[in-house]
Amino acid sequence: MLRLQLFSDRARALFITAGLLCWLTPVSVSKLNGADPPARRAGKHFDRVLIIVLENQNYTSTMKDKFLMDLAAQGCSFSNFRNLYHPSYPNYLAMIAGSSFDVRSNTQKDFHDDSDHRTIADQLDWRNYAEDYPAHTNDPKPVLDNQRGKYARKHVPFLSFNKIQRESFRNVVSVDTKNPHNAFVGDIENFRKDPLKYPLAQYMFYSPNLDDDGHDPYFGPRKGLLKASQWLQNFLTNWLPLDETMKGITDIWK
Repeated sequence: MLRLQLFSDRARALFITAGLLCWLTPVSVSKLNGADPPARRAGKHFDRVLIIVLENQNYTSTMKDKFLMDLAAQGCSFSNFRNLYHPSYPNYLAMIAGSSFDVRSNTQKDFHDDSDHRTIADQLDWRNYAEDYPAHTNDPKPVLDNQRGKYARKHVPFLSFNKIQRESFRNVVSVDTKNPHNAFVGDIENFRKDPLKYPLAQYMFYSPNLDDDGHDPYFGPRKGLLKASQWLQNFLTNWLPLDETMKGITDIWK
């Protein structure tokens, strides 16, 4: 189990956590009654947070991978993290909501719009990217199947909330809108396109597909670990360059 925290050379600019079977301990999420999207403001400790979850590998095996070992040495490694439940789905819910809502299986839920089903999206400007989403982002309804090909909805926790399903797909979000945030995004190419015109969202949750997150092949963990390591290295090197080309990396959304 590994949690990696990487800090850019700019203070408070970006916080990245990449976890191998690493579920964040539930934290209290205040219940907001207002329907308005969260206001963007400077963070207390970090301006932006990016969450990437990798799976199904233990800490000992992970630390034998050279790239992940070097990455841990650059940031912080927490060797005693544990999943909260088995299987995956309730852990993902807990990561964004501080609660599993009594879910204990991979059966997908659609939670009501009420004060008992709040997430971090009710507090921060956010964006969720999902690899291999099996439909075009212009489709009027979200794909709510648990799994299609390499895409797994159970790893895209924001899609479990009716409000997010409705608002994300009612108005298709693009870089031409006033505010490109607060939405689920199926086209991951937007992860590179969005910051060319707009600052990155305060809270970003990136869901790799079942190959890239180390999940598959389930019965070949060494191969899965290698694929996840290679994917993450490419992602951090080519998809997330921490330089001036990532417009807004130190700016606050106005």
